[in-house]
Amino acid sequence: MDKSPDGKNFSTQGGSEQRPSCFGDLARVFPMGTDGLRQSPEECLACALKTSCLAAAAAEERARLGRERLDREVAAGETGFLARWSRKKHLHRIASRRNRSTAPDRPKET
Repeated sequence: MDKSPDGKNFSTQGGSEQRPSCFGDLARVFPMGTDGLRQSPEECLACALKTSCLAAAAAEERARLGRERLDREVAAGETGFLARWSRKKHLHRIASRRNRSTAPDRPKET
């Protein structure tokens, strides 16, 4: 048994892995710091599931994080109009594909 950052026990052994309640919650495992950058809290660094937890959180929030980063680059003057437009279009396509793949299948009309 291991302990999660919230103090609860969880198991990393066996076929079905029990995860702590904070698993994959971006606001808890990778919060925005006071300097405007995201950082993992110290208690998360000691967790046995930190890598898979961050990967799960990032998978759900990848497009949003990409837009955050792009907005910071634009504000800092590092990205021009065409590059910004192109990257926003790419992020929108990724989000659209993800939404279509998670939508339930509709029966075919005949």
